[in-house]
Amino acid sequence: MEAIKKKMQMLKLDKENAIDRAEQAEGDKKGAEDKCKQVKHHPTPEL
Repeated sequence: MEAIKKKMQMLKLDKENAIDRAEQAEGDKKGAEDKCKQVKHHPTPEL
């Protein structure tokens, strides 16, 4: 029974970590999209 509880705790922790990584990835994606929009609207002059 103790092994099952430990396994459930590990699965919960894995799930929480996966959610944290997904939220971070969403934020990174939004930041990259915003930067892309800025570059498209304000391109640097070619040298």
